[in-house]
Amino acid sequence: PAGRTLEEVDAGGDGDVLVMLELEQDEALLEIGTAREVVNKFMKMRKAATLIPGQTVEYYIALTGDEAANSALAKVMANQAQYIASALATPLLSMDDIGKGVPLISESHVTSGGQPFTLAFCHPTVFPCLEALSVLAGGDKDMAEGLAVWLASRDPAALAEEAKGVVQVKLNGVDFSLKLGEHFFMSAADKVALQLSNLKL
Repeated sequence: PAGRTLEEVDAGGDGDVLVMLELEQDEALLEIGTAREVVNKFMKMRKAATLIPGQTVEYYIALTGDEAANSALAKVMANQAQYIASALATPLLSMDDIGKGVPLISESHVTSGGQPFTLAFCHPTVFPCLEALSVLAGGDKDMAEGLAVWLASRDPAALAEEAKGVVQVKLNGVDFSLKLGEHFFMSAADKVALQLSNLKL
């Protein structure tokens, strides 16, 4: 075909029928393949950690290659975020958001395209929003960090039952009203899900 080199096509036939194949790699298909690699690694990790079906965990990824490799893999993760979230039943999170969560298991891998990355997952933990807490504390960073530590130490299920949207806490003699969805989230996944929904508005 016009505009194609010999390396980009292959042809064969039996005399009556000619079949031609384009050999040029499709970027979208390559991205889907990489996303499936990541999902499959997580599924194997779940099995290795002996998680029961339906047990909730949060999934994290860290890009550990050079600038070019990280940029390429970050693009794939962004373009395939919806597929990955659907396959994992929760958004894929950056390792930067792991907070106080302790990974149940962590493994390093390399994609078929040569991009290194590390995967981990852990039980959901309360995710404090330090910036919002700092505003609430009048710019007192120590106070904000104290509130963040207190939130991160709480069990999400117990806090959800107690909070009903707002948690009252006294720290160093000062009363604070901590609002769910503003000052904290029940998990890092909840925070990311809200950010994604806001982007769609």
